[in-house]
Amino acid sequence: MNRGGKGWARRLSLAHLVQEDSMGLSRRIAQGMRMLENAAVSLLLAVICAVTATQVVFRFILKAPLAWSDEVATFSFVWFALLGSAVAVRESAHIGVDALVRVLPARYRRMIAVGSLLLVQLFLGCLVKLGIDLLRRIGDQRSAGLQIEIFWVYLSLPVSAGLMLLHTLPEMRRLLLDLRANSSLDSKG
Repeated sequence: MNRGGKGWARRLSLAHLVQEDSMGLSRRIAQGMRMLENAAVSLLLAVICAVTATQVVFRFILKAPLAWSDEVATFSFVWFALLGSAVAVRESAHIGVDALVRVLPARYRRMIAVGSLLLVQLFLGCLVKLGIDLLRRIGDQRSAGLQIEIFWVYLSLPVSAGLMLLHTLPEMRRLLLDLRANSSLDSKG
């Protein structure tokens, strides 16, 4: 009898914690992803700089160029550029031309923001799908110098596009809530 009481209390306690902490959990996951993305981009930039500097020293000072450095720098740069784009989407750091939109009434600005973000999401969804299709078609191709499977380079496209798509979801939610709140205000007023 006592066991059942403890188990029931534990379930209630766990359910309460899950309900209470669901937003905290999602924030912690988002924070962990943010830290992981930032660390990956920083590490890739460090690799690019170190490998390129090493190649310059070996090629021009020691007169003994490294055979592997071009591929490592290039493949690192591909991942850096695409993951960096995902970070830029997360931070809303991509440029946008809004000269025409700014002269429109607020209601139309909100509608255009939702529509344009929806187009971006559709494009990113296509990139994810096409990136996965590309991964399936490349087979076991390898790079010329290091014999690295090209799969690992091409994987950057669906991973980065998926991250970008994921990063657009909170903004879309915010825009839709804002649109709904303001449309209910417009209908009352």
